[in-house]
Amino acid sequence: MSDVLKMVEIEINHHCNKACSYCPNSVSERKNTGEMSEELFLKLMHDLVAMNYEGSISYEFYNEPMLAKKIMWFVATTRKYLPKSFIYFYSNGTLLNNEKFHQLVELGVDRFVITKHEYTPQLVFDKVYESLSSELKNKVQYQNYTDLKFTNRGGIVKAGPDEIPALTPCYLPSFLTVITVNGSVLPCFEDFHEEQVMGNIEKDQLQDIWNNEKFTHFRTQLKRGQRHLHSPCQNCNRLQVLYQRPT
Repeated sequence: MSDVLKMVEIEINHHCNKACSYCPNSVSERKNTGEMSEELFLKLMHDLVAMNYEGSISYEFYNEPMLAKKIMWFVATTRKYLPKSFIYFYSNGTLLNNEKFHQLVELGVDRFVITKHEYTPQLVFDKVYESLSSELKNKVQYQNYTDLKFTNRGGIVKAGPDEIPALTPCYLPSFLTVITVNGSVLPCFEDFHEEQVMGNIEKDQLQDIWNNEKFTHFRTQLKRGQRHLHSPCQNCNRLQVLYQRPT
C-alpha cells in the first residue's frame, strides 16, 4: 500500500458535552484545549491546496464540533479551499437543530454521521431527521452507539477485543492524519494523549511532515505489525485499519 494522504481529521475544538464510558474523555484530560485559530486553519487549508488534496475532511478528535463557536466558518472555508474534498460531519446530535443542519448542508457538508450515545434518550436531531426529505436523509448515517465497533483507545478505556493477534499490521498512518487545535500532526485518532507527534504545521508544511523520516519510519513499522515499538500502539486493540473510500 502506498502512503497517500486520503483522510484529514481536524480538531477544530476540544470541547465535548458528553463523557461516554467508551471514550477517553470519561477518564482522562485533554493535552490541549481551546479552539483552533482562524490563522492556523487557513495555514492548513493552504498546505492541503499545495498538496492537491482531494480526500475527505472531518472536524473531530474526541470533540463535539457543534460546540465550536466558528463551526460554520470552518465548514465554509473548507469548501472554499477544497471544493473537491468530501466533508464528513461527526456529531452526537444533541445540538444539531433544523436550522443548523440545513445551514451546514448549504455550506457543503457531504455526509453527516450522527451517533446517539449512551444515556441520551432523546436528541435534538431526532425531530430534525424525521422531517427530512428522502434526499437529505441519504446524507445522514444515523446510528446508535451500540452499532459502533469499540476499541480501547490505545489502552485508555476498557472496550473492544481483549487481545489481538501478534504482529497485526495497521495501515491507518498510511492514509490518515489528525491535526490538533495547536497544529500538531498525529498519525492516528487513537492517540488521545498525543504521544506520537510527527511535526507541527505552524513550523512546517504538512506535505513535508507527511514525508519526513519520522513519519515514514513509523508507517513502515506499523505496516509490519510492529505496534509493540510505539505507544499508544502497543496497547491498541483496533482491527479496523484499512482505508474505505467515502460513500
